[in-house]
Amino acid sequence: MIPVVLFAYRRADLLRRSLASLRANGVPMIYAFSDGPRDASVAADVEAVRAELRAVDWTRIAVIESPVNLGVSEAEQRGITRVLAEHDTVVIVEEDLEFVPGTYAFLCEALARYRDEPRVFGVTAWTHSRVTPPGVTQPYFTERMCALVWGTWRRAWEGMLDATALERRDECLAKGIDPAKGGRDLVESVIHEQMRGFWDLRFNLHMLARGGLFLYPAHTMVQHIGYDPRATNTPNVQGWDLEPSAAPALERIAWPAVEEYPGSTELWRLSVDGPPPPAARTALRSLKRRLARVADRLRTLAREFDGAVRGRPHGMALAWARFLLWTAPPDSTRPVAGFRLRIIDGPSAFHDAAEVFIRRRHRFAADRDDPVVIDVGAHVGCFALATRRDHPRARITAIEPDPAALPLLRQNLAANGAGDIRIVRAAVGGADGEAAFTSGGRAGGSLSEGGGYVRARVERLSGHVTEPVDFLKLDVAGAELDVLREVADAGKLGLVREMTVECHDWPSGTRRVDDVRALLESHGFACEVTAIDDEEIARTPESFPAPAPVARALVRARRH
Repeated sequence: MIPVVLFAYRRADLLRRSLASLRANGVPMIYAFSDGPRDASVAADVEAVRAELRAVDWTRIAVIESPVNLGVSEAEQRGITRVLAEHDTVVIVEEDLEFVPGTYAFLCEALARYRDEPRVFGVTAWTHSRVTPPGVTQPYFTERMCALVWGTWRRAWEGMLDATALERRDECLAKGIDPAKGGRDLVESVIHEQMRGFWDLRFNLHMLARGGLFLYPAHTMVQHIGYDPRATNTPNVQGWDLEPSAAPALERIAWPAVEEYPGSTELWRLSVDGPPPPAARTALRSLKRRLARVADRLRTLAREFDGAVRGRPHGMALAWARFLLWTAPPDSTRPVAGFRLRIIDGPSAFHDAAEVFIRRRHRFAADRDDPVVIDVGAHVGCFALATRRDHPRARITAIEPDPAALPLLRQNLAANGAGDIRIVRAAVGGADGEAAFTSGGRAGGSLSEGGGYVRARVERLSGHVTEPVDFLKLDVAGAELDVLREVADAGKLGLVREMTVECHDWPSGTRRVDDVRALLESHGFACEVTAIDDEEIARTPESFPAPAPVARALVRARRH
């Protein structure tokens, strides 16, 4: 018996059609996962979905209702993992998929036939004429997966959650595998995965890195019926909608050998990316882009030079850093302040270089040779590396929850002789647990009250303050006050000698920076506040003005 894992959120009308398809297919068991409402505006829709699920009486069903909104990516990954812990094989369906009778039987037959074939990672009942090789009349294998009514095994899912899309992409490259062979969106998957929740792209890279294949039918048995404004992810579907065909008779299927059908993966690449432009046009476009980047860099350099000669602090150093970094390609390696750093993109690299290496916002003097340093919001490791250079024997803990930044953090520390720095994959907050997390990619991510695409482990910062701390860098994208209050309530704030706190979400009506400074001053710290845009705007005990252009401020606090 192969169970169906069904995912539903807020579209009861579409779910009824999907349930009707499951009933017509005679499925013996359903695990139905209902995600919680993102906000009050969809609570009634979610309850309507749950009423539909509870009313199923024509098969065995287990309804798992999440009390919180996990987001589509996290909900589906958790659900599949949970059911595969109990069953070796599963079929996966979403609330907006309709399919013909015989679909479940086709999937079960394929899953049974290829169960012990290590190269086969899954089977699907969907296909499209765009990606089906000409003349194909029987199922075939390709290197692109599809998550529209599909099935897989525990052995294929194993390890899926152990790495990010970026790490899987790098794994492919290290093995000499082109991760874009089935479409450029796989190369861009680190952005898609974190910003829009496309975990299936990561599964595809997971499969590619292991030489895996995916089985497709000759004709689609599935129709996607959910392209409407209520959808969480609504890609460009023009030309992709297709009426389903009848399921093939199982006794007439010629099941293929486990090898890629020639040209099938290339068809996927052409369908996703489009045909390559003529070589001359490509060269001309490339030249125009390069000239535009050079012109932009020269204009920027001229502006920065003008600022430098007018007395702007660090003007020439900032100008040169911007010239070198601003237009750097995403996910490239660049020299930064004597280090070789893998960066998320040029603007974020420039920001890190400006704040950490040029303006030296977080530099500190220590009274001992082996200072204890906690870097909360370590991003790609700039502050940790700068601290290791200033204090070679420093004992540093780097805390970072963002799955987009973590692999770069690990690589940068290891590549620059700081691989011994302790890395903690967690967010910090007012209490231990977990919370929705939205990756910001370029500028780091943040905990999200409205729900995020991943769930992050949350730890109390006080749990890491186990001895006197010489320096704390705190950059938690809006949670700084909660974090500091937790450390204070735990009686640990007195163990911190000096810190910098980046204050966010200001001036949006909440003057968080004032509360942060007041809290720190009440615990014996002297504070100075600096706008992130380089203008010092207040010193203790003066009040903090509110110039509208300033969105973030840095509080530097040192114990009296």
